[in-house]
Amino acid sequence: MLVCAVAVCVTSALAQTPAVGAKAPDFTLNTPVGTPIQLSKELGKSTTLVLIALRCYPGYQCPYCQKQIHDLIEHGVDFAAKKTNVLLVYPGSPPDLD
Repeated sequence: MLVCAVAVCVTSALAQTPAVGAKAPDFTLNTPVGTPIQLSKELGKSTTLVLIALRCYPGYQCPYCQKQIHDLIEHGVDFAAKKTNVLLVYPGSPPDLD
């Protein structure tokens, strides 16, 4: 299982909620060390891709996110067996995520 954290600066622009089954637009985000991760390339690496946008901010991870990350890691073997990659998106700038 691939668990990769990417950082994104959240803007105040509001987006429309996508329809169920709608295709996500391609985008690229950087890991905390600056490695670009492009959605379309990640989709080609596995049978299933799970994209999780966490609600925490740099310097604080709420109990819900902590539990979610713990559960994802604990079941990593199950995700790998199903050829599923998991990408975690944290809000904020990369230097603040250390």
